[in-house]
Order: sequence, then C-alpha cells, then structure tokens
Amino acid sequence: MSNKFEKQQTYLERESECQLHFMEDGPFYFICADHRDEIIFTNDAEFKYAINSTAIAVAQSGVKMYVDIIMSNHGHWLVSGKPEQCQLFYDVWRDKVYLMERDRDKQCSKVKWDCKIYPIKDLKMFRNVVAYIARNAYVAMKNETPIGYPWGSADLFFNRHYDNLPKGTPYNDLTYREKRQICRGRSIDLPDNYMVYNGLIVPTSYIERPGVENFFLHANQYFSMLARHAEADIEIGMMTGEKMMLPDDEMFSTVSAWSRQSFGVPIKSLSEVQKFDIAKKMKYACNSDNRQISQILRLSRKAVDRIFPIPV
Repeated sequence: MSNKFEKQQTYLERESECQLHFMEDGPFYFICADHRDEIIFTNDAEFKYAINSTAIAVAQSGVKMYVDIIMSNHGHWLVSGKPEQCQLFYDVWRDKVYLMERDRDKQCSKVKWDCKIYPIKDLKMFRNVVAYIARNAYVAMKNETPIGYPWGSADLFFNRHYDNLPKGTPYNDLTYREKRQICRGRSIDLPDNYMVYNGLIVPTSYIERPGVENFFLHANQYFSMLARHAEADIEIGMMTGEKMMLPDDEMFSTVSAWSRQSFGVPIKSLSEVQKFDIAKKMKYACNSDNRQISQILRLSRKAVDRIFPIPV
C-alpha cells in the first residue's frame, strides 16, 4: 500500500508510464493453440503437466511470459520475444503434450495441432488480451471466476497474498528422479530461479508478474477489466475466431450500449427490425444462443428459432 503522503500521479502521467513500458518491453505476441475437438487435459495431474510444460517451453524458447491459461482442449499465452521464439515456445509445449497423450494411450498418433500467433499492436490491445486470457474460464464455465481458475495466471497480479504463500523448493535441489517426473524427457535442465511446490513449477518462477502490473494504471483497472469487460472478449474473439457466449448480465449491458449507439434508444424501445439487427450481432459477434437472444431482446423464442434454426 502506498504512503498517503507520496505524490499521487495524474492519469496522464501514469498512462504515459504504461505506454513507455509497452514500447520498451515488446514486441508482444498473443499465442493461441487451436481448439482440439477432443478433451486433452482431463484431471489435475494433466493440467499440472500442461503448466509445467509452459514453464519448460519458456525456458527453452527464451520468450518472456506475461499471462497464460490452460483450458481442457486449448491454451492461450501472451509473451514478448521474436516471432521465431514464439513458434519455438509453442512447438516445445505441443510436443510435451503429445508425449503426455502417448503415455496415456500407447496407440494414439500425433494429431496435427497448430497455433496462431498475433502481434500485439498497442497498449489497448495488450490490456484486452490480458483480460481475454484471464476471463477465458470464467466465460466458458459458470462455476469459475477470473481469479479462481487454478490453471491460469490471472490471480498473480496485484495480489499481495501471493507474497505470503510457500515459495517451494528450488528446482535444482530436486533429485534426478523428481526432475524427470516434471520434465518427462531427456532434457531436465531448467533455470536456477525455478521453484517447485507439490510437483508444480511455481508460476511466479516464469511469469513476468511485475511486468504485467506495469501495463495497468492501477489494481482497480485490472480487476474491473476482469470482472466486466465484454469489449475484450468481443474484439479478441472476432480476431481469433474463438467466440464465447458472455454471461447474461454482461450481454445485457453490451446490447444496451449497442442499442443507444446504433439507434439512440434503450432496448425496450427498439423496433422489431432493430431487434433482429442486434440479434444477428449477438449471434455472430458474441456466440449468443437463442435463449439469450430471446430473453435480452424480449423476442419470442419461436421468432428467434426461425432466424437461427437449431440443428437437429
């Protein structure tokens, strides 16, 4: 907590600092593993392996990792480095996952699993990508929160509770057998700063925790973007093709904004033609289902089903 007698920065001063960090610490890239059709990570041990594989790929590729998340059939990472380092990071991580799948099912064959790498063009996009990654599980699963999902790094930032948690054991103090269990490969060399707790490489070992905080004005801005920031989900989702249906309250707020921006009226005053125009935007930009469209726009379910037939 800052001293109350310290000189408080103005918004412009702090924003200028954030911009300077963006210019000096980049270039930045958003790495997206393509969605696999099947579930890849099925239990805590496999998710833990995916996190350890991220840490190993960071060490072997030389990228700097800012934010990450592992979902059951894909992953997202925000890094800085050269394009070829980004590709190497993903190749190492993917090959580790292939190894896990082979150990689990001796008959499995390598499934083509590529990624997309997007350059981060400005500070606004950087913040939106952070929010998008952090909100991934929250938007996809009703029982998750942005800072409660265990297989992502969103809870590291502006969270002083982490300073009081166990630091773990230095990786290089582990036995050869323990290192092999973590790396599952011939190469077991990892950086001196890597710490291990309960078989997991501690995320603060490889995540640029202070770095991410440098790109936000303050903790309030970061948390508000995680809690309610449909803009990030829509903008980044449209770019990647990974559209996630927003929670009803966020979708209602978004539709309210669209209604006033496009037609100058609240939702309840929209004509039927205007509602159908927004319904298409909800479906194709936000992946809203027919139930959500019907409830928010107060359209009959039959009318919505006629526009967007549900596959039988």
